Amino acid sequence: MNPSTSHLPCTVPIWAPHKEPLPPGLTEEERPFYEQNKKFEKYMGMAMESCPVKTTLAGGAGTFQLPRHLSLSCIPLTNRYPGFGIGAFFSLMSASFAYEDPYLRAQTQAGMNTTQKAGQIFREMGRGMWTSGKSFGKIGALFAGTECIIESVSVRIGLGLG
Repeated sequence: MNPSTSHLPCTVPIWAPHKEPLPPGLTEEERPFYEQNKKFEKYMGMAMESCPVKTTLAGGAGTFQLPRHLSLSCIPLTNRYPGFGIGAFFSLMSASFAYEDPYLRAQTQAGMNTTQKAGQIFREMGRGMWTSGKSFGKIGALFAGTECIIESVSVRIGLGLG
């Protein structure tokens, strides 16, 4: 407890800058690293609240090709490209329920061995996943970008919709 406010039981302790108590397990020698980590954490929070980052993350890799120097390697892979990933997953699931005429398939694959037939099927599934993933990514980016812009404008003019 802060010595200057220890005699006041119902007040919030006030600490001088850079003299706040450290989390358990950290020493005074580690304070600069801890403060630097908190600063970068604040910057990442500000970046994640920006409209371009929200739009890019909602859209995904299939819609927006980020340059290598702008890669988002600090974000876990599971949250990186949700629009593209969900579209590809739905396409993969729908490919397993696809209705196909076995006679037509037999005519188009005449003279192929099993490996070639499997390769052709996987290529078709991959094309469908890519197309569906791009579509879902575009819809996700459009929705997230529009929502973010509407929220930021409503906050600026005081509507309080966000």
